[in-house]
Parts: sequence; structure tokens; C-alpha cells
Amino acid sequence: MKIRSRLLGNPFFLYGIAWLIVLLTYSLGWSELFPRLSFQLMAFLIGTSLIMAIIGYRFHKANYFSYFPVKVNLSYTRIIVFILYILLFVEFIAAHNIPILSALRGEGSDYSDFGLPFVHVVVVNAFSFIFIFLFHAFRSSVERQEKRKLIIWMLLSLFPSLLMFNRGMLLSCFLGAGFIYMMSVRRVGRSLLLAGGISLGVLLLFGILGDLRTDTQAGKKLILELGEATDEFKESIIPDPLFWAYIYIASPTANLQNTINNSYVQYEDKDMLNLFLYSMVPQVVSKRLGESWGLEHKKVLLVVSYFNVSSVYAEPYATMRWTGMFLVFIFTIFFIIVTLTLLPKTSPYFVSSVALINVIMLMNVFDNMFIFSGMVPQLLIPIFLSIKYLIPKIRRRYA
Repeated sequence: MKIRSRLLGNPFFLYGIAWLIVLLTYSLGWSELFPRLSFQLMAFLIGTSLIMAIIGYRFHKANYFSYFPVKVNLSYTRIIVFILYILLFVEFIAAHNIPILSALRGEGSDYSDFGLPFVHVVVVNAFSFIFIFLFHAFRSSVERQEKRKLIIWMLLSLFPSLLMFNRGMLLSCFLGAGFIYMMSVRRVGRSLLLAGGISLGVLLLFGILGDLRTDTQAGKKLILELGEATDEFKESIIPDPLFWAYIYIASPTANLQNTINNSYVQYEDKDMLNLFLYSMVPQVVSKRLGESWGLEHKKVLLVVSYFNVSSVYAEPYATMRWTGMFLVFIFTIFFIIVTLTLLPKTSPYFVSSVALINVIMLMNVFDNMFIFSGMVPQLLIPIFLSIKYLIPKIRRRYA
């Protein structure tokens, strides 16, 4: 039975919601480090959010992002997961290393440097999508025994993210599952309150864990010093660990504003190609083509080096100023609509794919997910698997 489309099931609405949360968080002004947001940037973010809301409303009225249950064939899932584990262990052998063990030994582990070319992209994206699709099946199931089996295979799909110490993969899996949950619930108001409470608790825990990484009392206040917390915040009753959440939510936009304030953009003939390659194409492709075409990333001006993410719009501004930001916004609309066009609602992978698009929209406020090789390629999996559902739609249109 279908459930009416909800706001958090609509990626157009979510774009505005995500940026609204960022702007509200930024307005708290807990750090003296961050620059004041310019009128132009606020107008751009609010204006693009309104445009997305108008587009999203048309989809919402058509009940386009409605939820429906799905069944999964675990026989095929077992085979695919087994093959992926083989590929994963081939990567461990090739690297002579298991990242989680290096991290536990205190040797450090950079998952961005781990893995075989292309093989790693397949492994990360396939495991992530399988987890999200299995969670959709779990939410759809009413049989206790089937739910237990699904939980086991979900954990097996999630375990590689721990072995690879890939926090981005882990986060995308949980966010994708969260969006499916929000699309499936009937009592949305209560669920939103619950989600808000859980999110606040997670943010507080996130800050506490950050403090526990240091042993001294002075070390535990290090984030307040690095983030230049205001005296008002230090003297307030707000728990210090929440400053971690503020910094991580607000710093990408601070870096974007700092780039706008201080970067000098000298236009070049290859700017449009540079913008396309480094702001709209996954890194697994761009890092190989960029060198052969004589292109390089434009420099984003960070407020400080240790807060080094800058939202989806910073590099486009460094490349082509406001034109670059606007073109990436147009690409965002194009990306959503084209992806949805290639994923008919009759496909069992439709809901999982919408959840993935929502993860991209949410995470774009922190960094550019369009170029992240562990995110957009995931959508190629359901698009490929949905071809047989797309062909009848094409036939009906052109019959």
C-alpha cells in the first residue's frame, strides 16, 4: 500500500531544508573565526532553495515520491555479497594492509589511499547500495524470520565499511536507511521529533567522543580554541561538546564565504571544462582525465587548514565565480530529474535510489558529493538493474 510522499522523501525540498539548517546554525555565531555571511551568498542559497521548493511542490502534488514495499531475493544477494568479499580481500592482499587494524595500532589509516583502481569503487558502492536496498526490504517485511535474515545480510554489507575504516561509507549507509525510514512511516510528526532528539543526542555524543580523544583537561577544550569559540558560548549553559557539531555544520559555508571574499578568479579558456570535470564528474574519472587535459583543481581558500571542507559550491566559485555556482545549481536540478527519469517508479529500486539522491543533497552542504567516487556511482547500480522496467515505459511513450 502506498504512503503519501513526505517532505524528506523529496530531494528538491531536502535541498532547501539542508541549507536552512546550515544558515540557522551559522547564525548562532558561536565562533569568532568564521566570516559574516554576505548578502549575495544568503540570497543565492535562499533563492535557489525557493526554486527547488517550487519544483519539489510539483512533484509533491503528483505524489511522485511515494513509498511502496519491496521483496528481495536473498539467493542472489548471497552470491553478490560473496563475490564482493572476494574482491575486498584481494584489495587487502594487494595493499598488505587492513585499514581498521592500522587504525587500532595507532598507525593511522587514510581510506582515500586504500584500494585497487575501479575495483575499490565497485566494492564500496555495491556494498553501500546493497545495505540500503536490504534496509528497504527490512522495512517492508512483516515476517519475523525474514527480518532476522535481512538483519544478518545488512550487517554483512555494513561490515566492510568498518574493515576499510571508511566513515563516509558508513555515514551514507545510515543516512540512506534514515531517509527510507522517514519515507515509510505514517506518523511523520512524531517520527520527526524522534529523529530530532536522536540527532541532537548523536551530535552531543559526537562532541563527547571528540573530547575523549585527548587525555588532559586542556586538551578537551582544544576544539574551543581551534574554533575560536566566543566568550558568550563559553559562558553559556550550552554543553561544550555541541561546539563540535556547530563547527562541522558551519565550517564548510565559512570556507565558501572566505573563498568568495578573498579569491581572485582569473578567467581562462578551459574554465568551463574545468568546472564540468572537477565539480560534476566523479573523481574516479576526473583525476585521470584532468592530468591528460592539462587541468587542475582551483584553489579553495580555507578559513583555517584544519577545517578543510567547503560545500558543493566553493570550487565552482573559485573556477567561475557566481556563474560557476549557478551552473552547478542547474546541474543539481538536471542530475535529480535525469536520474529519476532513468528510474521508473515500477522499479523495486526506486525508493532506495531516492534515498541515495537525498543523501547527496544533504551531504552537498558539506562537500561536493557529485565528485565523490563512493556516492554517485551507486546510482548506476539501480539504473542498470531497472532497464527492464524502463523499456515498457519507453514503448508506451512512443507507441
